[in-house]
Amino acid sequence: MNPAVQRLTEEVIALHAYLVTAHQPDQHLRRLVDRLKITGTVYLHVDAKVAIEPFCDLDAVLIPDRMVIRYPTVSMTRAVLNLARRALADGATRFTLLRQQHYPIVSDARLIELSYNTTTDFIAAHSAPDASRGKPVERFNRRASPFGVHGQLSYKIASGLIARLFPPLNWEQALDGRQLRAGSAYWSLTAPTVAGILDEVQRGGPQIDYFHLIPSPDESFWHTLVPRYSTSLDCRPISWSTWGDGQHPLPLDRDALIEAMADPAYLFAKKFTDANADLADWVEERTVAPTIVPEVVPAAAQLTMAAPPRVPASTSSASGTRPTGFDVRSSGSGHRHNPAPGRSRLLQSPR
Repeated sequence: MNPAVQRLTEEVIALHAYLVTAHQPDQHLRRLVDRLKITGTVYLHVDAKVAIEPFCDLDAVLIPDRMVIRYPTVSMTRAVLNLARRALADGATRFTLLRQQHYPIVSDARLIELSYNTTTDFIAAHSAPDASRGKPVERFNRRASPFGVHGQLSYKIASGLIARLFPPLNWEQALDGRQLRAGSAYWSLTAPTVAGILDEVQRGGPQIDYFHLIPSPDESFWHTLVPRYSTSLDCRPISWSTWGDGQHPLPLDRDALIEAMADPAYLFAKKFTDANADLADWVEERTVAPTIVPEVVPAAAQLTMAAPPRVPASTSSASGTRPTGFDVRSSGSGHRHNPAPGRSRLLQSPR
């Protein structure tokens, strides 16, 4: 490989951290990791309910601090915080959150541009509540049940009992003037923004505690906190999904992909699985570039997108020094690909 190309390839991989959550070792996950590793480092959180061994040969950093993921509790947000801490400690400057059913629908050159963009945070942080966006009041004033399985009768019964025993949550009081925001759970953030949020989580306080209580905080926690630390915020989603009448996105079809790929804001789509691998083949035929070339870099300071509007930051601040619910790092054993001696550099919980 040309030395200049080799240098740029290594630099890009060091800059961009892909934070990926996974729960099963299917072939699509392997395909996703192999594609993403061309333009970044993949940090993988494997649900602690499953064995880690089938994931160990993936070319990814498997973080040892694993959570048992229970939708729609705070467990997913904790898992992502663990991923972000590790990647920040490793020196990443761009953080992109995905799940194992994602796949890029743009070229590698476009992802390189994203890697070199150190100023813009991409997250669909829209004002909430907003029933028209699927974020009604009930998503923010009721408590998530720690009992039962979501979608089953046991969860509905437990949620009903909790609603009767506890008064509705007051997000305006908890957030102390900070605007509640919500949107797609997937985003791409800069290092200063991620560092600011991790620092606020470490300090704790009522604003952090609030997100520990509500259902699906992964769709509002980052969105509400990002504007305080971002200097340039683009509220368009980076991930395309096709939704039906249920709680989860539907598998993709070609028509949906054509629509998604026509919009320059979308960089990824889901839900890709082993069952629709032909769709990933179809995407690759239209997006995979033969080589990473040095000419990409001079244009990489800005994404080839319209300049995003600046979103004013809130003026309130979190306070306190006590640990919060988000500081519970691990609920299972873990494995790190190519392990180094000693403890992970993740922040540790009080024991």
